Amino acid sequence: MSDLVYPARPRKAGPLRATCPEDAQRVLLTTRRVEGETRNPLAILDLAPYIRRYSGRHVEAYYWEDLPDRSYDVVGLSILQHTASDDPIDDLVFLKQKYGGARIVVGGKWVDTLTEDERHSIREQGIDVCHGQGEPYFVPDRPIVDFDRYPAWDLRDLQTFMGWDSETQKLIYRARPEVMSTRGRPFNCHFCHNTERKVKFFSSQRTVDNIELLLGQGCPEIWFQDDIFTLRPDRMVEIHELMEERGHSIKGRCKFFCHINYINDDTIKAMKLFDPLEIQIGVESGDTEMIHRLGKRFTAEKAFDNISDLLDEGLRVYPLFLMGYPGETVETMEKTLRFIERLKPRLHKGVWVSYYQPCKGTTGYDQAMARNPAFGVARNEDITYVDPNLTRGLMQDYRARMMARPTGVTDPEWRTAAGPSPGTLGA
Repeated sequence: MSDLVYPARPRKAGPLRATCPEDAQRVLLTTRRVEGETRNPLAILDLAPYIRRYSGRHVEAYYWEDLPDRSYDVVGLSILQHTASDDPIDDLVFLKQKYGGARIVVGGKWVDTLTEDERHSIREQGIDVCHGQGEPYFVPDRPIVDFDRYPAWDLRDLQTFMGWDSETQKLIYRARPEVMSTRGRPFNCHFCHNTERKVKFFSSQRTVDNIELLLGQGCPEIWFQDDIFTLRPDRMVEIHELMEERGHSIKGRCKFFCHINYINDDTIKAMKLFDPLEIQIGVESGDTEMIHRLGKRFTAEKAFDNISDLLDEGLRVYPLFLMGYPGETVETMEKTLRFIERLKPRLHKGVWVSYYQPCKGTTGYDQAMARNPAFGVARNEDITYVDPNLTRGLMQDYRARMMARPTGVTDPEWRTAAGPSPGTLGA
């Protein structure tokens, strides 16, 4: 990169309310906003207040396109996963050139997918690689992260991510609904980029603090991004009670995920306290053998029965399916179609079907490389991997049929194959 092309400056930024000495080190945290992405940058919203509290450093957080023209001691780039439109190495070289003597560090799930040789190659370019949790890297004297005392999000970071109107004291852009009450997932899915198996629970107090912050900035609903929000019904009840104590309610205006294997009388009772707009459930396939091939440990019939239990209780369910994983066939897609057709009459807006995207560092990626290595990187609405058993046309046809509106249904909430993905709603 011989010529630096500077990203646009932010139109408006919130006040930098320093809470540490003026001569303290300055840290910049940044991440790319993926095209079409509207979710909160959760990792940075977590990390920024943690560094402030436990290291006494100044911390600023900006999206890549809003990188400020200031000097810093440390610049951290967080990468969940990159797409074909960007190159992480080019981004890191850009940061080294733009911020001169600053120490540059890269972290995030993308780093966890790299081989040790690839990480070593990055380090040879004078760039630090944070493999694993970012907190111990920035606060080395606290090698064990205390999730019970983890600080809540800070409004100043939402201000720089979304702009700030000093007159109204509100964000310029609508606050986004996503929060996380846990980290990790105790499952062995072969396709998911979240390979962190150990589960850590943030305090219920912190979770409610973050919800309160978003509600105070005009967020109309809350979306729990945890795969395991319903893992502990007692914790769901505690969060609900804390919300009530503070005079808030997200009843009828929240969403969360649930796992088929954690649907029982206790979880259903806790779910009903929230009266969610929808419960998203990863079924993935209507074929039991395919479900097991994906690394999930339930049968298609169990999935159907447990979803039916939720529907019987008046809960709104939005099942999620995955098409095109290595080993998928016309027969397995046909079984999935029949599974969906059985559920459709009871669903409030149908199902979502993603195309499988091989994620480096997973079992599925290795399987895809062995079967057809000619694939790229994209979002789940796009086909990048085509299994030898299938064709692109077959996949498009089955996805359209699976997501089609039943005859007579005109509700715009019903998402078809031509509509937006769940991750791009609420922009």
